[in-house]
Amino acid sequence: MVKDQEIKDRISEVITAGGGNKSDMARKIGVTPNYLASVLTSENKGVSATLMKGFAEAGIDTAWLITGQNEELDSWKNKADLLEQQVAELEKKLEVSNLLVQHLEDKLYPTNKII
Repeated sequence: MVKDQEIKDRISEVITAGGGNKSDMARKIGVTPNYLASVLTSENKGVSATLMKGFAEAGIDTAWLITGQNEELDSWKNKADLLEQQVAELEKKLEVSNLLVQHLEDKLYPTNKII
């Protein structure tokens, strides 16, 4: 079961992404700033249908607010993870290439070091 606090945390993420102003977000979703603040700060108040309706009307993905899952967002995260792995692999290959170049340079242009 989804806990209200998880939903409240995602609502806070939406507010932060929208500039961080709770009053502006409250007006955007059609509630008073005091109501939104009380829901987010009270352990006893649950997330109401009024809030969810307001977020839906404002174009916020309410399924994501409730579950934390969003197919498009998850797809982008998966792509980002894949790209990070590819970058890490390329960095390793670059490091090996640099070592090989250094080795070849040492063989082709030896320095006369006195020990």
